[in-house]
Amino acid sequence: MNKYKRLITLPLFLIFIATNFYWFKRHDDLSMYKQMLIVCASVAIFMAAALIEVFYAKNNRIRIRLFKIFVTLLLLYYLGFLCAVLFLDGFFFTRSATHYVNLVPFKTIKEFFATMRDENNLRAFGNLVGNAILFAPMGLLLPLWSKKFHNIFLFTFTIFVMVSGVEIFQHYSNMGTADVDDIILNVAGALMVFFVFKFIFFMVKDKIEMYFKDDDSNYQIKL
Repeated sequence: MNKYKRLITLPLFLIFIATNFYWFKRHDDLSMYKQMLIVCASVAIFMAAALIEVFYAKNNRIRIRLFKIFVTLLLLYYLGFLCAVLFLDGFFFTRSATHYVNLVPFKTIKEFFATMRDENNLRAFGNLVGNAILFAPMGLLLPLWSKKFHNIFLFTFTIFVMVSGVEIFQHYSNMGTADVDDIILNVAGALMVFFVFKFIFFMVKDKIEMYFKDDDSNYQIKL
């Protein structure tokens, strides 16, 4: 398998690039659900190729290096995805022309719940879930990218600063609304994934670090 892995991974990486190029060029003609399907499929393809490269690396030193490279690339891809969703019109939805500021915690969340209860409105539910999952992958990507983000206080502070920066920029650039409830939902979603990651990592930490142990030294990757 080691000898033939590039025959598998190279086409997968090319498919990943082609899929995202198609998404970028045709996003205006695609529904939100089709765009999400394309993004999810392309990430799955990238991860499959990356896992093959890491698993069948020649030695653990190369495995560690490849792991860090692929996590960094995936993090950069997700940051690009966030920029497209948050700042570029036509990616997933058409940006509203209405701009407002809400500084009252849970006001918008309560309004969404009231709308769901009184009108059985799935769009309100979609807004709640969408805000909760938008930054959720950061709960996995940041701790994998650097062990510093295993610290819950640093992780929470970083996500809070990122989300707050987005809300402020959207408001002053007239690209969206500034809503404290968006910050609450974004941070909560990221923290939920972070806690799941920490629990799983705690359960399998010894096995992971042994698998990534350097062949020529006692160095181990610290995820």
